[in-house]
Amino acid sequence: MVDFLRDKLRYSEALAVLDAISKRYSSVRPELIPEILYDRAVIYGHLNDHTNKLAALEELVKKYADHPMAGRAFFMLGDLKASLLDAEAVQILCAGANAVQHGYPLLAGISHQGAIAEADE
Repeated sequence: MVDFLRDKLRYSEALAVLDAISKRYSSVRPELIPEILYDRAVIYGHLNDHTNKLAALEELVKKYADHPMAGRAFFMLGDLKASLLDAEAVQILCAGANAVQHGYPLLAGISHQGAIAEADE
């Protein structure tokens, strides 16, 4: 349903569906949360809402670094940081993305913590 709404450019409705899924299933099916966060980030990107996109991606990579979606999220976060001209954070995030892609989620989480600290300063 979310993919259909997103493909039809009905972003507000897609976000509402994601919110409903999150509220209803996050405690029963917590494994859905990373995918919900990723979908939110994609939709916020279509809306040029960098603040919410950044928040969704940072939550995903911070809390779910070992999830299969984390690699994509690291790359997307790096692209977003690059577009916002945060070069040092981009280098750290790319290292984290490479670690996730090569099966080192713990290393990625450590690298990511440095990127978040750098980005917050």
